[in-house]
Amino acid sequence: MIRQQVSLLRFLFPSVLILAGLPTSSHAGNDLQILWIGNSYTYYHKLPKMVADLAKAGGQRPVTHEQQTPGGCTLEKHWKDGIALKKIMARKWDFVVLQEHSLRPVRERELLNEYARKFDTEIRKQGSKTVLYLTWAYQHTPETQGPITRAHFDLAAELKAAVAPVGVAWEQVQAADKRRLLFEADKVHPNQAGSYLAACVFYATLFGKSPEGLPGQIGGMSDADARPLQAMAWKVARDSSKNPLRPTVGEGPWVRGEPFDIGREIKLARPEDKEDIKSTPAPADALVLFNGKDLGGWVMTDGKTKAHWSVQPGGILQVEKGGNIITEKTFAGSFRLHVEFRVPYLPDARGQQRGNSGVYVQGRYEVQILDSYGLQIKMDDCGAIYSIAAPRVNACKAPTVWQSYDIEFRSPQCKDGKKIEPGTMTMFHNGALIHDRVKLTKDNTIAGLGGDPCQPGPIMLQDHGSPVQFRNIWLLARR
Repeated sequence: MIRQQVSLLRFLFPSVLILAGLPTSSHAGNDLQILWIGNSYTYYHKLPKMVADLAKAGGQRPVTHEQQTPGGCTLEKHWKDGIALKKIMARKWDFVVLQEHSLRPVRERELLNEYARKFDTEIRKQGSKTVLYLTWAYQHTPETQGPITRAHFDLAAELKAAVAPVGVAWEQVQAADKRRLLFEADKVHPNQAGSYLAACVFYATLFGKSPEGLPGQIGGMSDADARPLQAMAWKVARDSSKNPLRPTVGEGPWVRGEPFDIGREIKLARPEDKEDIKSTPAPADALVLFNGKDLGGWVMTDGKTKAHWSVQPGGILQVEKGGNIITEKTFAGSFRLHVEFRVPYLPDARGQQRGNSGVYVQGRYEVQILDSYGLQIKMDDCGAIYSIAAPRVNACKAPTVWQSYDIEFRSPQCKDGKKIEPGTMTMFHNGALIHDRVKLTKDNTIAGLGGDPCQPGPIMLQDHGSPVQFRNIWLLARR
């Protein structure tokens, strides 16, 4: 699996385009011409204008836009009333954004496909490019996000169109911070923050640039409140650029049985990649954090509610949807943290949806867990200190196979309650050195608990919606 940092990014499927760096139909120096076809998801909080304002603030080409966005409208209705089609034919747009009614991909996917195909045909006749606006699930039905996402990317692959994966970013923001409100009171439409997140995703999609550092005022919020939304929009853009093809070298196909049933062939880069790492017993003076029997000593992130992940036969802890879990105890100083884990095989998932979890040291510094087998490794892949450092090597085993992290952590050095030197992390993944005294240049990685870096913090395991499993977790204080 290879990802390239080039001007043409690919979102989730090899044939699904991100528009950054692509030539447009406008002459050099002219405005970027965008036509928006959709409904209230587009017109709420003037999303097209937000995108134009972000482009201006980011020094991109000026954006001129029109829209046809009556409330509740479907692509079918747009097609039949003819107004949107007339606007498509009125000029040579650079991009035409198609936004379907949010329930169509779930209830009537065939109608989404039928009328998107019709519009795409006419858009191409004008020399313009189609962008599919991937929307979000209603607040009370988050389980529909998967079908919405799949429908849009399947269609985009067929049409060789581009996707603005707003719903993917929306889902990840909600997972990272359950207190972050993106919905209006009706639990359907975006509030101003939700529209700003959508605008940031479109900015990243259209220009291939990060929206990080652009004014939060465009979305009616402070720059500090805007930063996590900007970061997630860009993160989704980068994550989704991964080529999903598996390695094609090695000893040939292998199928693993229960409890994680692959059910499909996977080709191994190395024969040992199908072998579980040998479990390392806790030293006599170590603190056992998970004993394979129960979740004593673990709570939800509110610090009070009993952790409700499940303990499976064989002493296995499995992530369950509903939130991250943390240790009741907090830790400071220097220590070794040992964690054994395995990720499921999810061949139809892409990017950060592929067996995602994380180990947060002191609740602040995430070591990423992900199915990154065969990837050219980056700062958001398995073994990465998230957004701080990529692993030296890709030491991943195949999905469903037990792996291990051994993390040597030194807390930040503080004086009079102020940090004077960052913490460091040395780390071994399946016995291979992947980080060597890396300085933790951020006091909190994305989705961390934050707080004062001079204070102790818990160990946190992340719920990112994937059934990742853990076993044999222990911590050894260093004197």
